[in-house]
Amino acid sequence: MSNRYMGMFSKNTVSVLLCVLLNLLLMSFILCGCAGKKKIKIHTSQTYYSVHLESFRELKNANRYVNDLTHKGKFVFWKIAYVEGVRFHRVFVGRFSDRADAEAYRLKLKAEFAEKEPNKPLKIHEFHETLQVIQSHSNEHQPPTQPGRHD
Repeated sequence: MSNRYMGMFSKNTVSVLLCVLLNLLLMSFILCGCAGKKKIKIHTSQTYYSVHLESFRELKNANRYVNDLTHKGKFVFWKIAYVEGVRFHRVFVGRFSDRADAEAYRLKLKAEFAEKEPNKPLKIHEFHETLQVIQSHSNEHQPPTQPGRHD
């Protein structure tokens, strides 16, 4: 602590504040369940399917489109794609674990766009994401894992 602040608090006050802070830290550690647990990182791959709605060169236009559809209760997102060296922001809707469900949703959207944009190419895209999941496991009451076995 710099000399400028030394005179603001007595040593007794500083000791009390440190004790309070340490107690709060210990309580939060215990309450969050972190004591006696180890964290295990698991990498998993997830495949999902979405319907490609639009492509925009400008990010602001993609964001506007995503926000408009999100307010209508749809799960919408954009991803960057390069086509012949040109960057596009592709807007997708839905997140389906089964391709058949994505196809059914695509047909529903096709019917919705039939009057306004009858030739709108709605395509299904397959995405693969690697997720990092961190699980906490208690060290107590767990048998040791067998070599080569990951439960």
